[in-house]
Amino acid sequence: MDILKLRFDALNAQMNEFYEMKFASDADELEKNKEIKSNIAQLLIDAKSNGNYQVFEDGVNLLFDNTVREQDFDILGDLLRKLLDMGVIDRQLLGDQLRQAQLSRSN
Repeated sequence: MDILKLRFDALNAQMNEFYEMKFASDADELEKNKEIKSNIAQLLIDAKSNGNYQVFEDGVNLLFDNTVREQDFDILGDLLRKLLDMGVIDRQLLGDQLRQAQLSRSN
C-alpha cells in the first residue's frame, strides 16, 4: 500500500480520536490540534510533490472538514498562508473549498 495513503489513514484516525480526548488545559488541546493539522499540511506538501492527487484531495477535505470552531479557523488560516506561499494550493482550490464548506454548513 502507498505510504502516503497510510499516512492519510493514520492522520484521519488521529483527527477522529482528537475529538474524544480529554485535555488538562485548553493550551494542551490547542497544541494537539495544531500538531495533527500541521501533519496534515505536511502530507499535502508530500502528496502534491509525489503527484498523489487522491491523497492530496483527501487531505484537503480532511483539513477543511475538521475546521468548525474558532480555534480551528485560526489554525487553518496559518496553514493556508504557508501552503499558498509554497504553491501547494492555489486560490482557486481555496475558493472552491470555502464555497463547499459554506454550502455544507447552510444545510
